[in-house]
Amino acid sequence: MNNIKVIILGSLFSLLLLSCTKNDDTTVILLGEEAYIEKITDVIPDTLQHVFEEYFGTNPSGYIPPNVEGEYIISPKQRIFSNVPEDNWPLDIIEPDINITMSKQHNRECILQLKEATETLTDTVYITGYDNLFTVYYTEEKTLQHSGYEHYITRNVIFKGEMTDYGIKNLKIASIIVNADDNSHGNMIQYKRGDFFLYEDGDNLSEKIN
Repeated sequence: MNNIKVIILGSLFSLLLLSCTKNDDTTVILLGEEAYIEKITDVIPDTLQHVFEEYFGTNPSGYIPPNVEGEYIISPKQRIFSNVPEDNWPLDIIEPDINITMSKQHNRECILQLKEATETLTDTVYITGYDNLFTVYYTEEKTLQHSGYEHYITRNVIFKGEMTDYGIKNLKIASIIVNADDNSHGNMIQYKRGDFFLYEDGDNLSEKIN
């Protein structure tokens, strides 16, 4: 899978680290059809699965997703839940807007391009769904640098929503930590397998801008 050079101005996608200032390497890993959408949440502890479903809901799955091609803006991006302690990941932080472009949709794959103040990312991702409902999902490996340390993260990412003539309705995003490690010897905030962060578009419509 492609290695993608990413420039970070502040925090990556605001989904992971408050303090990261540069992202040197990103690899998106397609899960394959045998790893269907339900499996992407398997790393969440059983005791928290009901909490995830309460805030995020179910994932639209199916073999004929709607046409999602276009450019959309997620504004305001609003954090709605995290199981990471509040002192490490407060919920009231203002999030930067996100522009996402989905293109070349074919056979339940599409190209996802993500642009934020802190990051750009382009790669192939999976898409499922039915009628106007869709789910986009992928696994991502990242190497982040901060204060001379490297932080290695693998996370599962889910976008889901409902396509309309005006954009994506009720878009939600989940970022689920699969693995996190670093070479700081305890000087950086540690996340653990199963930590997750949930977001939504605060006005319930991610407007189509192109």
